[in-house]
Amino acid sequence: YSADLKKEPAAKRGQAVKSLIGNDTFEVTANGVAEESGVIGDMIKVKNVDNAKILSGILVEKGTVRIQ
Repeated sequence: YSADLKKEPAAKRGQAVKSLIGNDTFEVTANGVAEESGVIGDMIKVKNVDNAKILSGILVEKGTVRIQ
């Protein structure tokens, strides 16, 4: 059954991730560190490398989080 399959994590706690902020016409990227593990579509917390602020975002692909 499909419910028996385990999903592959798109980010693991402590892993370096790319944070995206913006829309279709303007986008800013920043480096971050995942504070939680998750699969694509999950909301996780990400720590910004430059200023250590904690932000929340949705995993859109492996290693990439779109900040809300």
